[in-house]
Amino acid sequence: LGRGSGGLSALLEHLKEDERIYGYFKITWGDDEAKREKFIFLTWVGERVPPLKKARVSTDKAFVKQVVKVSLSLQQI
Repeated sequence: LGRGSGGLSALLEHLKEDERIYGYFKITWGDDEAKREKFIFLTWVGERVPPLKKARVSTDKAFVKQVVKVSLSLQQI
């Protein structure tokens, strides 16, 4: 679990070739009159991740999405 404001370069530092990483982040752009926000869900699977862990990515990803959804709902209360 992490948090930051360093942008894409800071995120890339955390992507390891032997890990699976799931991330959820918000991008904001525009000017004072028209700001837009988009939410992005990232799934990273490094090239050296063992086959069994690669195979579990889809089921684990569904679980992570559920956790993020619940977390976002609780933050809106």
